Amino acid sequence: MTGPLVPWDDARSEAHRLGAERSRPGRATALAEAAGLVLAADARAATDLPAIDVSAMDGWVVSGDEPWSIGPPIRMGEPPGTELAPGSARPVTTGGAVPPGATEVLRSEDGDAGGGTLRRAPGAGRGRPGRHVRRRGEELAAGDLLVAVGARLTPPRVSLLAVAGLDEVLVRPRPRCLLIVTGDEVRGSGIPGAGTVRDAYTPSLPALIDELGGELVRSARSGDAPGELAGLLCDAEADGVDLVLTTGGTARGHGDRLREALGALDARIVVPGLRARPGHPTLLARMPGGTAVLGLPGNPLAAFTSLCALLGPFLAGVAGGPVPEPLPLPSSTAAAAGVEPHAEDTLVVPVHRVDGGLEATAWRGAAMLRGLAGADGLLVVAPGGASVRLLPLPWVGGSGHAR
Repeated sequence: MTGPLVPWDDARSEAHRLGAERSRPGRATALAEAAGLVLAADARAATDLPAIDVSAMDGWVVSGDEPWSIGPPIRMGEPPGTELAPGSARPVTTGGAVPPGATEVLRSEDGDAGGGTLRRAPGAGRGRPGRHVRRRGEELAAGDLLVAVGARLTPPRVSLLAVAGLDEVLVRPRPRCLLIVTGDEVRGSGIPGAGTVRDAYTPSLPALIDELGGELVRSARSGDAPGELAGLLCDAEADGVDLVLTTGGTARGHGDRLREALGALDARIVVPGLRARPGHPTLLARMPGGTAVLGLPGNPLAAFTSLCALLGPFLAGVAGGPVPEPLPLPSSTAAAAGVEPHAEDTLVVPVHRVDGGLEATAWRGAAMLRGLAGADGLLVVAPGGASVRLLPLPWVGGSGHAR
């Protein structure tokens, strides 16, 4: 290492700070293209919802007491029309306008219609004013805050903004990321031979970066020839890339091409190593023009745990949001999961749910991916067990199972 190991939480703060430096003004974007992006300004309702009184059921709008004389149906999309006189009824569909003077909506299954007259069906019970009517502004009023600045637009949020009358929103551009896979020994396909390994990152990282709110604009390969990696890093900064992700070549030794390349480009290393297991060789740097570089260890589990720890805070910083915090857990969780704290390093361990608790995977060596592939989260155990937290995995859904 060319510097001290940085505590896990401090490294996340540094990643967030570098991301905040890359924050850019928002741009107006059509709502249909906004899903997955982060709001650059509060989104407020442009109309009441519902905009008028509407029916919550299929049936009839009625006024006054029965029996009711049945008039023409209310057609979907038509305005409320004239006042409904007492003793009158009109067929209505869910979402149809409720005219002035209507007392309630009588459901189809509660009505007995025949000969142009409507009565309550036997057993339908007594009516009450406003029954099965959604009143204007019941859900929201024009000007209500719907989604706050800094929030990511999920599909339900986009739908909410659409029904609230919005056509476009102000969003932050996705941070542009570049992946550089290093090493002469890396193979892109097939069964690796003696002394070679498969590329685990080019097929997998685009989806992960997208899930966290970034955009992988390109993937590249760098061999071990001197100057090759520095050239790719220089090109990335010239192209305006916000974050370069590299894999391998970060550990102490003759294969440490990344530190050599960063030194040649006068980059500033802000995290020379991570006080975490796995993940010691993780590196975070800032290029002279502001492009951030996240150097991931060559071992796959170490690379993914460091990526999950630092990429989220960086992207949150670009989006103007806070550092995403892991979920606090009781201190007893570590022992119950089969994890013994380390005296100096933060442990980051893939765990899965078993009988309502958490259990560390059997495959948790720095070079192993099998445990992470079936994990429900990462258990983060501070040095000496001072705290125990759960870092959610971006690809695990709310059910707690990998999706």
